[in-house]
This record gives sequence, C-alpha cells and structure tokens, in this order.
Amino acid sequence: MPPTHKKDGLSEEIISEIVAVSISIINGVAFTIGSVYFLPEYSNKIGDIIFVVAGVLGVVQSGAALVAACQWEPQDEDEAQDVLLPLHNNKQLNAIQSALLFLVSNIIFVVGAFCFWPDIKAWFGEETEITLGSAGAWLFVIGSMGFVIAAFNNGLALGKTYGAKKDRGIFDVVYRLKKNALLCALIGSICFVVGSILYRPGLNKSCTPIGANTTDASGKPIETVDPTDVFSSKCAETALFGTYLYILGSVLFLIEALLDMMSIIYELKFAKEDGESSGAE
Repeated sequence: MPPTHKKDGLSEEIISEIVAVSISIINGVAFTIGSVYFLPEYSNKIGDIIFVVAGVLGVVQSGAALVAACQWEPQDEDEAQDVLLPLHNNKQLNAIQSALLFLVSNIIFVVGAFCFWPDIKAWFGEETEITLGSAGAWLFVIGSMGFVIAAFNNGLALGKTYGAKKDRGIFDVVYRLKKNALLCALIGSICFVVGSILYRPGLNKSCTPIGANTTDASGKPIETVDPTDVFSSKCAETALFGTYLYILGSVLFLIEALLDMMSIIYELKFAKEDGESSGAE
C-alpha cells in the first residue's frame, strides 16, 4: 500500500518502508556476492553462509511487513472507505497477503540454503549430502515460486493503488518506478526458479574438461569441452548455468530495491511540495 505522510514529519509507515527497502538493498548486494561465490573458482561455503544470512534478513523484513500490515490504520476518509471494500479491492488485505507470501517463501528459502551447507558431507556422509541437496534444491524452487506469486500479487495491488489517482503528476513517476521494480522482481524470481531446478543433484552437473582423461572404462574416447562455456551445444554444466541465473536474479533484485528507494524519494518530494502548497493557502 502507498505510504502516508505527515506534514510535520515522516509517518511511521514511511519510516518502516525506508527501513524495509534498505534491507532489500543489502539483501540484493548479499545475494549477488553469495551467488558469485557459488562459481567453481570460489568457496561455496562462503556463498552459502551469505545466502543464509540474507535469507534470515528477508524473513525478519517480511515478518515486520506482515505485522505492520496487520496493524495499519486508515489516515483519511478515502483509506477508511477502502477498508470496507471487498477482499480483492482492499489494500490492507492485499498488503497482508503479499507480506505473508514473502514470509513463507523466505522461510522455505532459508531452510533450503541450510540443506546445501558444505560441511554436511563431513558430518553425516555422502548419502545424506545428496538427499539434503535434492531437498534443498526443491525448497529453493518452491520458495522462488512463492516470490513469483508474491510479485504477481503486488502487481495487482500496484494497479489498484496508482491507477485510480486523479491528480497524476508525480504519481506517474512513482508508478513507472514501481512498475519497473516489479518487472525486475518478477524476472529475478523466475531466474531463481530455473536456477534452483538446475541445482538438483540428480542432474548431470559436470562435463569432461579439456585435458582430462579422454577415455571411458571401455577405452572409448570421450569428447572434452570447456566446462565454463555455459552455452555449449555439446555439454554445459547445469550447476554453473544455474549459478549464472542466480547472479542475474540477484542483480535484478538489487535493481528492484534501488527503484523502490527512488520511488520513496519521489513520494517524499511530493509530500513536501503538498505541505508547502497547503501552508501557502
């Protein structure tokens, strides 16, 4: 739902939104760095630790958003009337639904990240590592699908919130920023879904690199490829391709958060100009 502003300062709602978007920016940076560490030349353990920390931050953020949405109170007559609207038109209930979707998805995602913890093999053995790795991949898929659904729900709410504005002006700018942010969130979530599927341990995740043993057990020659060529038509490592999708998705999440912060700045500018014009009257 759109933030409300007080003429004598920032409302609690806009402050909480600034904090939430700031956490999203931190998460976007963390997921990007963590995804890069999933590349073969870096440490998967560091990447997984970063993913867990970022996921926990996401759980805290979405949990706080859910509490704020439940405690929201109308600030004027228009918002008071909105509370009386049916479920599909009620901005507060839409906000609760989105926050709940993000909360559940983030929890599932964090549990999936723990399933990929690099020390699992040393602690519980290779069979457990494979089992948990498969479970973690599917948890990533489910959690990422939750992000897709939440983004879709936000899109419906965005149209209802800004589509009915009579005084366009700055709302056109805010709408465009939020619309592009939503597009980044949707595509980023899809990248995470596909990338998560490619992390499944059951898939053939590696290729025979150039310079390796080029014969199989029967002595038949094995064609070698460059394992870093994710677009190879002969063999492409699924885990590597999935990592690149995660990097792309993380960058899109970061852009989404930056666009959301820009929209808040414009809304604050509008609130200041509105207050000055009212004071002049």
